[in-house]
Amino acid sequence: MIRVRLHTGDVDWDDAKFKQAMLERSLPPTTPVTLDGGTTWSPALTVFKQRLGEREDVMAVFLPVQVEPVALVAGYLSLGSLLLFGGPLTLVAVLVLGEPKPTLAVKAGAFAVALLGGVLPPALLGAYALKRLRGNPQARGAARAWFSIGVGGLLALCLLTGGLWALLR
Repeated sequence: MIRVRLHTGDVDWDDAKFKQAMLERSLPPTTPVTLDGGTTWSPALTVFKQRLGEREDVMAVFLPVQVEPVALVAGYLSLGSLLLFGGPLTLVAVLVLGEPKPTLAVKAGAFAVALLGGVLPPALLGAYALKRLRGNPQARGAARAWFSIGVGGLLALCLLTGGLWALLR
């Protein structure tokens, strides 16, 4: 039994009720909780982690907790790349590739800049993050790494489509 100190007084809960209250966030993580009948009191979140062996942290829903740093950087880099520099670079390169006036050197330069500045950084960093995650089973961030690889793949697909369009024109 777990004794929980509520504003109405101390209440004894079983593990299932305590776990449900923590997961639903109806019990604040700083609520005093005891396992020994009231001798020592600890915050509910600490007891939740120790007693129930939960790997999931309640704050992990809102903040990047225990995320592999490379995966965190890869996720934010891919988001920034898609919206701020990689996506626009790829769009400009596709437009340059589709125009008949620019020389082959200009087209090749636009393709290279888009490839090196927009496509490869998120894809390579995402792949490196996945490699680092395999070595550390406690760390999180696989979704961020896969998102980064997906953004790199999407930008590569757009760039290659534009390049093929220019060649077939």
